Amino acid sequence: MNFYRVQKENGCGVYRTNGTRDREVASDRVRTLYSMSRHPVPLEDSKLVRSMRRAGAVLPESKSFYRNLEMDFNFIQNYIFGFSSMKALESWFFNDNIKIKLKSMGYKIFVLKNVNSVLKGSTQSIILKEEFAATEKKIIELI
Repeated sequence: MNFYRVQKENGCGVYRTNGTRDREVASDRVRTLYSMSRHPVPLEDSKLVRSMRRAGAVLPESKSFYRNLEMDFNFIQNYIFGFSSMKALESWFFNDNIKIKLKSMGYKIFVLKNVNSVLKGSTQSIILKEEFAATEKKIIELI
């Protein structure tokens, strides 16, 4: 399976914050323009939840939005988020203004071919950080 991720050359993704201001701005901008129904948090993607459980994650049964606070961080800290297809990535990042903003901030699309550890969801997917780091990537410019 292939894997697609929007990030900077230094590995910084759009949503995760490590104290750098540009990531906070990107994350705030994306959240402002995108709806939660089209962009669910990880545990609201039932297909991803099933994939994570099959891989050994211990996840709450609750349907509440707040169950995301109970996510199995010991499991998820070994993964990073992205998409299993370019179509899924483009469906998530559908707004040209967002893509232009992210491009101006240095974000690009990193593509991995034929990787093994992808756990696929309905809207997003995850891959083991180790495999992502060790696999050769093709880089594509946004928009």
